Amino acid sequence: MPPEELENASSSGQKLHSVVWPGQTTQNPRGWVFSNNGRHLRIGVPNRYMFEEVVSVQSNGIITGFCVDVFVAALSLLPYAVPYELVALGDGHDNPSNTELVRLITAGVFDAGVGDITIITERTKMADFTQPYVESGLVVVAPVKKLGSSAMAFLRPFTPQMWLIAASSFLIVGAVIWCLEHKHNDDFRGPPRRQVITTFW
Repeated sequence: MPPEELENASSSGQKLHSVVWPGQTTQNPRGWVFSNNGRHLRIGVPNRYMFEEVVSVQSNGIITGFCVDVFVAALSLLPYAVPYELVALGDGHDNPSNTELVRLITAGVFDAGVGDITIITERTKMADFTQPYVESGLVVVAPVKKLGSSAMAFLRPFTPQMWLIAASSFLIVGAVIWCLEHKHNDDFRGPPRRQVITTFW
């Protein structure tokens, strides 16, 4: 028995009506339909001279790259056609500002932007962003050194020169304290051996 035919105390006395969609229609919408003479979406693409794998503007005006491929793949999943044109921002010699691209979207020059546009607070106040599909970050590549374990492993963080400087600073501080205290403090008096032990302690 289907769930809608089961008796339910909360819905037994109710009579539900059909859903009324925007436009006052009861038929399920099938998606947006753009007219053939309608305006194409203008998609701003930063024309950079580096990282051409991400976005690249060819000399003949064709725009390619990973971000463009993701954009086209996302559009192909829609149940309706979306006419668009990719418009390069910048001359290809100087990197255009991503913030300027977002400002142009806000101003209505572009309808959207496609590229490696970093999401920062200032830009999120001007436009909405999709979820990031490329993870970026700082990566440090360094060779791996295999270090054996030993009882002297605590000496490894410092170089021999650093250990010498640390030991010298302890001796100098101890000597200064002894000079200041031995005339007034009984603990710093007595035989020289006792004075040295007290200074180091």
